[in-house]
Amino acid sequence: MFIVAIYIHYIFKNMPKSKVLSGQIDDVCTTAEELHSINSKIHSDLNKLRESVFFRIFKVNLEKECKFWKTEGVCISNKCMVDECDDTEVPSQFKMCNQTFDVERNLQNSEMSMINSFLPNTHVDEWMEIEENDEQALFVNLMKNSHSWTFFNGSHLWKAIYQENCMALFDHDKCQESHVLYKLISGVQANVDFHITHHDYDLHGEPLPPNHEKYLKRVGFHKDRLENFVFTYSLTLKAIEKLGEKIDEFSYLSENPQVDNDVKETMKNLIQDSINICENPFKEDNLLTQWTKEQFISTIKPVFYNITKIIDCIPCEKCKLYGKLQFTGLTAVMKIMFGQGQESRLTRNEMVGLINLMAKLADSMDWYHQWIEYENSYEYKLIQIAFCNPLLLMLIFALIFLSSLKSFNPDQPPKKSGIPPNKLKTS
Repeated sequence: MFIVAIYIHYIFKNMPKSKVLSGQIDDVCTTAEELHSINSKIHSDLNKLRESVFFRIFKVNLEKECKFWKTEGVCISNKCMVDECDDTEVPSQFKMCNQTFDVERNLQNSEMSMINSFLPNTHVDEWMEIEENDEQALFVNLMKNSHSWTFFNGSHLWKAIYQENCMALFDHDKCQESHVLYKLISGVQANVDFHITHHDYDLHGEPLPPNHEKYLKRVGFHKDRLENFVFTYSLTLKAIEKLGEKIDEFSYLSENPQVDNDVKETMKNLIQDSINICENPFKEDNLLTQWTKEQFISTIKPVFYNITKIIDCIPCEKCKLYGKLQFTGLTAVMKIMFGQGQESRLTRNEMVGLINLMAKLADSMDWYHQWIEYENSYEYKLIQIAFCNPLLLMLIFALIFLSSLKSFNPDQPPKKSGIPPNKLKTS
């Protein structure tokens, strides 16, 4: 039995577990523990916001041609499909104009920073193409098209994103803009992996429990991916904090004043909580040690734009939708953190992308800590013994059997029951 105890200890020590993040994270000015605390405070506000009309309706073109290679729109699961909004789901003002938020004015003065205007059809955004004026774009209700595993293998697309841009060509220690973009993209990929492993389905579209094994292979075993996820989380949170309280002057166009007021209050609470809990969840000064803001933007913009065009090559509609949603959110982050003048104006789609990106990052942060708790539970230890090590069970039974044989002596007479013969029952 001593051998069994040693073997069990070995199994517990070597069980497949997530890399644990603790203390200070590179390029982030707060600790992993503080970010977990922040997340527990803001997650409920983010859930309220993404369920609201303004933030659940996203306009997207899923029919754009891939500019890099020939694609075939094939997906083996019905989870790949995206359902378009009914006409009654979309407020009329969403269809009439593009509303923009002037971030720079909001950060620099106390004047009203919200402007409503038509953006001309010739407007070109250098971070990514604006699809809100695209005739082929459709409105999608994100609540009815939830992010999940679709069986689509996008490894070649991630490879193209990493290898066909400067991120794969330069030493990240010497190429600061490559270092920043690499960490952001890696953080988004980790976020995607958190979601598709948590919302798992079989080939028939039936929901499955969260897939721990798949999560470990994609994210949990990789400390660098987890740290890059935290980097993306922190930068996105900092962008929301930078919006400031002036965000409540924005009109959310739901055609219901009470709903608009509720959304404004929730946005205000979200920003205030972010500021109160951690004044500097991300220190942008760390990014630009060798670059001016102008140099950084001019170098990183064409790379970022190229990445957003690769998303058009995804044949899975659901994957393309959430790829575009999260990169639209990243566009908002880049504009808020580094944009100047006209570049700092956010469209409605970018506002939707920003809040949904932050909400998804918050989901993933929560699931990461749930996986850590699960891996430390007795349930997980028993599962490892019972299912991952069936030979151990056989060894335990064999040792018990051998132990019983050693204690058995056929020459020894059976012990008396100790009950007097006259007390024994007779049939």
